[in-house]
Amino acid sequence: MKSDKPSVPPKSKPASALPEFALPDLKHYLMVIRERWFLALFGAVLVMGLVGYYLLSDPPIYRASSTLLIEPRSDRVVDMEQVVGDGLEVRGMEGRLLATHMEQMRSRTFVRRVADTFDDDQRRRMVEPYIEELSDGELRVPSLQGVIRSNLGVQRVGDTLLLQVDVNHRDPESAALIANRVAEEYIHYLMDYSDAGNVSALRFLNRQAESLGREVEAMERELQEYRAEHNLVSLEDNQNIIVQRLNQISDAVTRARMERIDIDSIIDQIERYREEERDLLEIDSVANYGSLPRLKQRREELEAEREAMSERYLRRHPSMVENARNLETVQSQIDRNIEEAVHELRSRQQNAHDREARLREELADAERDSLMLDQLRVEYRVKEREIQTATNTHAQILRRLDEANITSQLENSNIRLFEEATAPGSPSEPNIPRVAVMLLFLGGLAFVGLPVSLDALNSRMRSWADVENVLGRRVVGEIPKVRGVKRPLRGNIVAKELNDPSTIESFRSLYNQIGFVSRVGIPKTMLITGTISGEGKTFVTCNLGATFAGHGKRTLIIDGDLRRPSIHQQFGLEGKEGLMKFLQGEEECEGDPMGKADLGITEVHGDLFMLAAGGRSRKPTHLFDSRKAEVFFQWIRKYFDVVLVDSPPLAVFSDALNLVHHADEVLYVSRFNGVDRGEVKNFVDSFDQTDADFLGLVMNEMPTNRSGSRYYSGRGYYSRKSYKDYYSNP
Repeated sequence: MKSDKPSVPPKSKPASALPEFALPDLKHYLMVIRERWFLALFGAVLVMGLVGYYLLSDPPIYRASSTLLIEPRSDRVVDMEQVVGDGLEVRGMEGRLLATHMEQMRSRTFVRRVADTFDDDQRRRMVEPYIEELSDGELRVPSLQGVIRSNLGVQRVGDTLLLQVDVNHRDPESAALIANRVAEEYIHYLMDYSDAGNVSALRFLNRQAESLGREVEAMERELQEYRAEHNLVSLEDNQNIIVQRLNQISDAVTRARMERIDIDSIIDQIERYREEERDLLEIDSVANYGSLPRLKQRREELEAEREAMSERYLRRHPSMVENARNLETVQSQIDRNIEEAVHELRSRQQNAHDREARLREELADAERDSLMLDQLRVEYRVKEREIQTATNTHAQILRRLDEANITSQLENSNIRLFEEATAPGSPSEPNIPRVAVMLLFLGGLAFVGLPVSLDALNSRMRSWADVENVLGRRVVGEIPKVRGVKRPLRGNIVAKELNDPSTIESFRSLYNQIGFVSRVGIPKTMLITGTISGEGKTFVTCNLGATFAGHGKRTLIIDGDLRRPSIHQQFGLEGKEGLMKFLQGEEECEGDPMGKADLGITEVHGDLFMLAAGGRSRKPTHLFDSRKAEVFFQWIRKYFDVVLVDSPPLAVFSDALNLVHHADEVLYVSRFNGVDRGEVKNFVDSFDQTDADFLGLVMNEMPTNRSGSRYYSGRGYYSRKSYKDYYSNP
């Protein structure tokens, strides 16, 4: 129900609209961290301690490295094929060669060979740091081969031909000894492999060269006999003739098929028109046949003539009879021509099918001839390719035989020790600087992430960001948590200045903010509600009413919670008379309400009046929906500037949705960390279906380190002390 007086012109944005900036506030997260700094510090120290203990609890590991140089063969025999080609081919070949060496050094076979070269004292020294005592008191002794293989690493040094052998061990001397032994033993391994391989390679290549030479001669003789047997001298000319014939017949088949498809579609259309009893003259192939265009035109002329004569003559008039006879004659001629057209189309359809079938038979004959010739041609080409492949293979075998003869006369190995390993002076693991950086990073991440994550998992209303980003509504006030005032007296904080100035100023700030966002002028009725009980609706109603009264507004507070009335207790009154008693009574809504005995309106402070509930009821909604309630709120507003109605919580009762029809504006109170954001959003959105303007939300009982935001005073952690110092200094 809106005010009868002119309202203030609308502002540029509605009361519930968001401000232009609605991103998460960095200050909010800083406050979250500051609020939980002890928990965040404890979590950070715990994470750093656990990770640090895990990383530093293992025995120290020492790393020793030896380096091998792989010398390419191409610098010794410059005429070899391997030095020919672009740089990419050479680099790719080098990469594959080095990868092969690395895999060989890490193989079980080679590691076993290295382990066999150590004496008993060396074996005992290398294995002893890895002996573990089991739960039953027995010792677990690993094999030397397993120790070496699990701690051995081989890698290429940059883009060079150097291979670095890395060995990790708990004993620095053992690490250096294993790294050098792996490098030296790999050189011996390659030399042994090369000596054994050269002899067998030369013997194999000689046998292959002789065998392939005989095979090439036999295949060439067989090819000549095949050409003579099948007369394949003019193979290419025969192939061209058959291909040309196939193309011509294929084109003719395509044209015949398209012609047949066209006629089939026309016949199908004719059959469909006959089933649907439609005029076949709508089909172009029928309508343009023979004299049908002329007959159709003649019929249209007779029909037009008949229509013109029907305006002057009756149906039995001689002219009309003559016209009907002519129409019948023309229609009969049209029907005969249509049948002739259909008959001719069916004849064309049969001819098209026959012609397509004949062409397909010719195409099949031509394809068989082509397949026979293709088969001969394929067999001939296969024999040619076999001869070419055998010839190329024979040439490669001869070239490899020459290369093997030259290589066997050179050094057996192209790998040498480039740099020996030395015993490291300090462990490589754990890396103290790296561990320290990691711990600092994890500690900082835990210090920030723990409180922020807990805040993100908390779905309750906690800040203006929750209201604006989740609910899409406006925060119009933040009330700090009240200390030092008993709960029954908190409704008089503003009227009697019972608390520190920061609380009183928060209500003045709320008063100003309502003035900024309100679009309804004086007088007006404001409904104050919330989600659940205990969120401070009555507390906000009483102190906001006192703030309005303090600014010269004649203000009436109505206790609309007929289920559990409490406003009269805030002011120390009995509350026997009030709203329910008046609505149920016989007194009329006329005259000065101050004189109504059933109402019992009481002035509790200058310009501040209170209307108690006047009783209790478990079903007050029928009172709020009554005609008398509607008249009452219209009548009472004539005598007061501002009427504040305190309602029951929405999550428990629907009374507020009945009272909102009598209000001009709605103010929603939500206690800090008191109710789920999604639940508040559902109730707040329900007011959009009413005529009342939704002003926004009031955040109640805000902690002192959270109170304040970019809308209002900007109060922070020191707000109470700031007020105290300000008023105490002269």
